[in-house]
Amino acid sequence: MRKDGMTKTTERLWTVAKHPVTQGAVELGTPLLKTTILDHRFRTHDSVIPGRWTRLALEVMGAPFTDTSRWAMLHLDHHSCTDADLRPAIELHDLIEWLQGHPEEFARHPLPETVYGIDPGVPEMALDDAVAVGALARQLVEGKYLPQQHYTTEEVERILRGRQPRYLYEEPSGNKAAVKAVGSEPSLYDIRFMLRDPHSPVLHPDGVRGVLFHNLQLYDDAVTFYNRNEELVPEFLRRTPTEEFIEKHKKAIRLGATALSAATRVALDRPKSPEEAAKSALLGAGIFATASGILIAGSAIVNAGGHAGDMNIGLKQLGYNFLDGTVAMKPDGTYSMKLKGSWAVKQFASAVSLGTLDEVNGQEIHHINPWRVAYTDKTGFEGFREAPFGTVVDQMARRGILFTLGPGYPDRERRPDMPSEALEYLTVLRQREYARSHSP
Repeated sequence: MRKDGMTKTTERLWTVAKHPVTQGAVELGTPLLKTTILDHRFRTHDSVIPGRWTRLALEVMGAPFTDTSRWAMLHLDHHSCTDADLRPAIELHDLIEWLQGHPEEFARHPLPETVYGIDPGVPEMALDDAVAVGALARQLVEGKYLPQQHYTTEEVERILRGRQPRYLYEEPSGNKAAVKAVGSEPSLYDIRFMLRDPHSPVLHPDGVRGVLFHNLQLYDDAVTFYNRNEELVPEFLRRTPTEEFIEKHKKAIRLGATALSAATRVALDRPKSPEEAAKSALLGAGIFATASGILIAGSAIVNAGGHAGDMNIGLKQLGYNFLDGTVAMKPDGTYSMKLKGSWAVKQFASAVSLGTLDEVNGQEIHHINPWRVAYTDKTGFEGFREAPFGTVVDQMARRGILFTLGPGYPDRERRPDMPSEALEYLTVLRQREYARSHSP
């Protein structure tokens, strides 16, 4: 009797294991693990170190998808320039420096007290503050571009007195053809990708909706920039030989992964005729394509939702903001999303965290403490509820199971995954603006 029961249980488990949905979950889950552990926690933040065989397994499983080196490079830009474009402030700083070196032009163009369109959180900014942000931002790209040597009257007036936003993506739908190799004398515009968040809703004309629909294109533009200008990638983020091989053979690897998914489906279905085998193979290929599509959509949801701004402004207002592209700044001067409120909201936030491997609801803590494996400042059950995936990985690393805790960046005076000094200055200005605009 007991043996029969075990047999039935085994049969049920095998039925579940070979189901197409299970295959899809595996094919979706493995690249997700590769991205969140290898690309993110290891290569970007050095917060965990996968064991030799764990790393190899993650590289193989995620080979058809993200480029680890470029993903990490873009993510460092995201942390350095979170929800900001620092280029307009540098442009202003460079112009004033040029005017000071040309007294006759300086006399023709009196400086305004305030400037507009430098940052989404500070619509009107004191000139001195904007120049200070520009001076700090220029340190990020010192020696990497050639400051403009001449300005027309129209350019001077636009930079000093223009009222239009200057921080919006110039190609909100993406345009890899417009991304070029910068050459020996790059302009500030040429290196624009180094000075902005590559996927921020507040920098997109359509806000959250814009990044939701165009995240992949924005990502591709930034990756293309670093592919065509690899000398601008820091040495510690250059591709390893394994990563170089994967990227060189990416198309073949993707075709191979599709074929493997098809063959797996055929093996699991055990078809009895060529027609059934063909159907199984097509289903397997479809499973891989669907998993890939979900992965792309999930990335868009994480980038659009993770920095969707203040979510505690009422459902009706959130709906209006989604439609018109507005992203509401939080009192702390940031746009990282954090659901707070009632018990029901907390349960929903936990579900969102689990479904996105802590990414969507964990951005606030993650940007404050990027070295943390678990995106939470709580411990015990509360910490697990807020960041379930990261808590499990953190405990595994502490016990040496598949991973160990990483050292971070002990040999660097300033971590490259921290907000830049320009962003810190800008955040203070945003906080002041929030307090001013929301005062009774």
